[in-house]
Amino acid sequence: MLESPHSIFLEFSNLLKVTEGGCNFGKLDKESQSILKIVANAERTGSELCISDVINESDTGSSPATLLKRVHGLRDRGWLTFEKSSLHHRRIRLRLSQQSCEEFERLSDRLALLMKAR
Repeated sequence: MLESPHSIFLEFSNLLKVTEGGCNFGKLDKESQSILKIVANAERTGSELCISDVINESDTGSSPATLLKRVHGLRDRGWLTFEKSSLHHRRIRLRLSQQSCEEFERLSDRLALLMKAR
């Protein structure tokens, strides 16, 4: 018997929660997780991303001041790096740090194992 689309979605959603919960990423607040996902997506597509882009793209409903505080907190804790923009001298480019890349790799590996076990 085929599974219904909503049961597949719910199972996948539960796998994500289990995966994220067992890693440092899952210990971050929702705003910080959202920011890291936005930055990771920009890097995946080869786009340059600055702080104002993150504030405009965030779907958390948080204020710009809160998001700015989270961006700086992520940099202070080693999740993000700030670089000079190649587009404009006043822009600061956000990049995933080595720590973030390693964490996303662990998340991906763990999720792949969980999906394979199902």
